[in-house]
Amino acid sequence: MEIIQVFKALSDLTRLRIFHLLLHFPALNVNDLVTILQLPQSKISRHLAYLRMSDLVTFNRRDKWVYYRVNPQFYPEFQRVLKEMLSKDLEMGADIKRGKELVGDY
Repeated sequence: MEIIQVFKALSDLTRLRIFHLLLHFPALNVNDLVTILQLPQSKISRHLAYLRMSDLVTFNRRDKWVYYRVNPQFYPEFQRVLKEMLSKDLEMGADIKRGKELVGDY
């Protein structure tokens, strides 16, 4: 995983918000992200595809749902720093609050 690709992938606000949510929740599906972020499904799917191609997220199927999570090989220390920094942002904090209301507190 090249660090320049990581920064390119996270340079978009929507992708950064998705990634931040996945840092806080073990796995989310597209419908969860649509509800939490209040954005169209097509936009969420497009950004998830970019994050997948950048190797920042992985996915697995459970029945008819596809669940996304942070790639476990993605720099753990960088994950911790990002999670801490981004949690201070008001919009990101509101995303987490909506996520907890939707899927509970992990």
